[in-house]
Amino acid sequence: MGLMSNLTYQTLRAQRKINPATVNILVVEDHDASRRMILELLRGAGFTRLLPARSAEEAIGFLTSHNPDLIVLDWELPGMSGVELVLALRRAAVENDPRFLNPRLPVLMLTGRQKSQDVTHARNCGVDEFVIKPFSTAGLLKAVLAALT
Repeated sequence: MGLMSNLTYQTLRAQRKINPATVNILVVEDHDASRRMILELLRGAGFTRLLPARSAEEAIGFLTSHNPDLIVLDWELPGMSGVELVLALRRAAVENDPRFLNPRLPVLMLTGRQKSQDVTHARNCGVDEFVIKPFSTAGLLKAVLAALT
């Protein structure tokens, strides 16, 4: 765990055989300061292919034209929630929805919700990993690694 707090490009490659410079991550967060912080944490770990979005609707636009390796997604978004986006994404796998190039891509949910029924609901909707807000750099990066492997 101490190694995770000093996560760098080299430790990502050594730990999980991931080259962060080749990983595409869609970051969906409506709060500007939170989105910038998440993007900076990911850049600090060597991730350079980052797509920022402010809403689920903006994320759908990216998912139509890009094929990210991971979505880092806030639960609470204006309009369509993060969970509703995940439901639409997972449904696309069976309904051949052309809006999504890869409806099975991993989703890491950021949330302040800590109740077990919320976690169960999101998992049932297709969320792969969770990070509870507020989170540490190590906690976020550990969840990113878990979602990518």
